[in-house]
Amino acid sequence: MQVLLSLLVFLLQPGGGNAPAVANAPPASAPAAGLPSAAPAQGETPDSQFGLATPVRGEAELFGLWQLRRKAVADGDEARADDLQRQVLIQRRELGIERLDAFALDLLDEAGRAATVTVDLNRSQALVDQARTLSPGLPEIETAQATWALERQPWALHRWLVHTVKAMSLRLQDFQRRTLLASDLVWTTFIIAGALLGLFLVAQVFRHGLALYHGLGHTFPSVLRVVLLAAAGLLVAIPLYFGFGPLLLVFPFLILVWPLQRANERVVSVACVLVLAGTPWVLRAVDRLSAAGTGATHALYELGGNPHHPRAAEAVAAVLVRRPSDWQAAFVLGVSQKRQGQLDAAIASLTRAASHVPPGDPEAARIQNDLGNALFASGRPNAAEKAYLEAIRLDGKRPEPYFNISRLYTRTVRLDKARERFGEASALDPERVARWNEDLDPNLNRFVVDLGLSADALTHREVDTLLSPSPLATRAWLRLAGPVPEAAAPMGASVVLVAFTVLAAVRRRSLVVVPCSRCALSAEVHLGAPESAPLCEQCQNLFIRNIPVDRRVRFEKEERIARYAAVRLWGVRAGALVFPGFASFLRGRALRGCLAAGLAVFLILRILLPEGVLYEPFGGRPTSGAHGVTLALGLVALWLFGFVRTWRAAREVA
Repeated sequence: MQVLLSLLVFLLQPGGGNAPAVANAPPASAPAAGLPSAAPAQGETPDSQFGLATPVRGEAELFGLWQLRRKAVADGDEARADDLQRQVLIQRRELGIERLDAFALDLLDEAGRAATVTVDLNRSQALVDQARTLSPGLPEIETAQATWALERQPWALHRWLVHTVKAMSLRLQDFQRRTLLASDLVWTTFIIAGALLGLFLVAQVFRHGLALYHGLGHTFPSVLRVVLLAAAGLLVAIPLYFGFGPLLLVFPFLILVWPLQRANERVVSVACVLVLAGTPWVLRAVDRLSAAGTGATHALYELGGNPHHPRAAEAVAAVLVRRPSDWQAAFVLGVSQKRQGQLDAAIASLTRAASHVPPGDPEAARIQNDLGNALFASGRPNAAEKAYLEAIRLDGKRPEPYFNISRLYTRTVRLDKARERFGEASALDPERVARWNEDLDPNLNRFVVDLGLSADALTHREVDTLLSPSPLATRAWLRLAGPVPEAAAPMGASVVLVAFTVLAAVRRRSLVVVPCSRCALSAEVHLGAPESAPLCEQCQNLFIRNIPVDRRVRFEKEERIARYAAVRLWGVRAGALVFPGFASFLRGRALRGCLAAGLAVFLILRILLPEGVLYEPFGGRPTSGAHGVTLALGLVALWLFGFVRTWRAAREVA
């Protein structure tokens, strides 16, 4: 049956001068800058009898059809609207456009109105199916299906879960969304880590600042101690000159407080050092990932899906001007030119891509397949056959080159070979091949199957330069750390980790000066001794040794103890009001504080930026108000829980 249908199509094709003069027709637009003009490939003279028809209608007609469909919907003529939608689908395939996301979103709006206003569930599902046909792989379709499933049957959570998981999977499969989500994840994590670092450092100042002051007094005379404090204040004031930097002042401070910290505080200190060490590379990764979703790599992605995208074509051509050997840009541009009917320019671009692709790269087979399509469309069947055979040699597991060469053999009346190649294609993927075989139109974007640049290749393109320097990351580092080079971060972190190791090794022989646990006066403590509440000499004489003293001296000491206990107690309670988890930092429970404060920062970011720090949904559709209210209630509950828990805690503050 396939052979008979193919022969019928061949006999119905116009021959000689009546065939479309594809090869000799001028391109729809001039070749992109930096690309050579194409000569006849492999010395073969184009024969229009074996060429494929170039699309006559353009994007303007496509949008015109959609406007007519909108008018039909407004008039309530569903039959005409469906007919126009089918014409749009045909026109999309003729133009080589893979997805029409804006049109699909219009259909989803209509489906929502049909489901909620007119309560026509059959019409709603039909519109959803049309949207899925116009824009296969659009995550918003599954998101809408999940929402409607929950509204219709609130008890059927399994349906909501299935559609939600599908929507998440489609978002991860979409290159632009995947890169922007990855960039947003890295940037959000970095912001949360920075907020936790700031809270931890402030808490360490309150918790151990008095101990550092006593330590200075123990080591230096009182006058020199004032001078050192003034110098430290000037050093800390340097950020006022450099903006937010220098961030590296955190390193010496963590070394100073390391002997005074508990075990869980030291774990957080090491984590802070590692975060600071990787800050330059985190900034670079965020910049590169966001650029991948919005810059040149995104242009490659956009042009691969819509060959008529003008800004994407300009961006890809600019990439080729800067880097003539960029085979990926030449590949995508060549496919775009082929789909627009600019066949000579397409052959030149794809030939350039084939000559620069690295040996053994899996994309080489894709390039040869599309080069064969361009040659076939221009009426060069012999050269196209060589390209298809090369694609099969490079990757014999894909059905596209087998199917395309079977179409070529059908067009050149080599039916035995056509049948053989068609069988090989069907053996690899029978469902897709059967769907391709339904279309017998000789349009160059419908008769054969193109292969675009894979998402993996686009990902590798950015991963290869993920941690390379970028201007934006350099400017951000200058704002954070001042004029010091980026290498100071890992070097400083290495020095601090070595210092931590040395301090841990000599801990048993270390003598530190800390505040008295009762009156806050200086008390000497051996770090190697068992943990106990440090007491100054006066408190030991009064409360441990019970040495008789004047009644007035004892009364003054007890008043001082009471004031100090009240300051600690109310300071911790006030810290619970400042921010969730801050009271835990003040009490020396740093890991618990990180958990509570990190959750609070995450909720705040999601309330202020529901779709993420960098990511914006397609079409600018805002998140529902219920989502923000739920997050706000969660944040308030977390805040109140922490405050009540701290308020009701024991009066003895650790």
